[in-house]
Amino acid sequence: MVLNGLKDKLASFKSLGLGVYDFHADEKVTIQKLKDAAKEAAEKDGAEAIILGCTIQFEFYKELQEYAKVPVIDAIIGPLKYAEFLAELRDKFEWLHSKKYSFETPLLFEIKQWELEKQYDINGL
Repeated sequence: MVLNGLKDKLASFKSLGLGVYDFHADEKVTIQKLKDAAKEAAEKDGAEAIILGCTIQFEFYKELQEYAKVPVIDAIIGPLKYAEFLAELRDKFEWLHSKKYSFETPLLFEIKQWELEKQYDINGL
């Protein structure tokens, strides 16, 4: 987040304190926790959108969006629609990533920080 310029864009990160199996143990409690966290993020933290980090409450985004009064991105629908968009760009417009220069190599300090030298030969950098 820090290196790619998004550090100051994240309003907050909320955890509900529930494990995977807890989400369905008492759905009323889960729904209220989701609503409380979303409302707090929007009203107190200044979030302009909520990104759900779990697929356990598929399509609950509609109700949550109305409650929190900000866009809520569902963790299943968002990536699916993005994949459809990329496929349409490829099929309809023949737009792909450039193969002229390939992808940019990470900076040397990132390679060292992420210990990529253990996975790749970096002598040519």
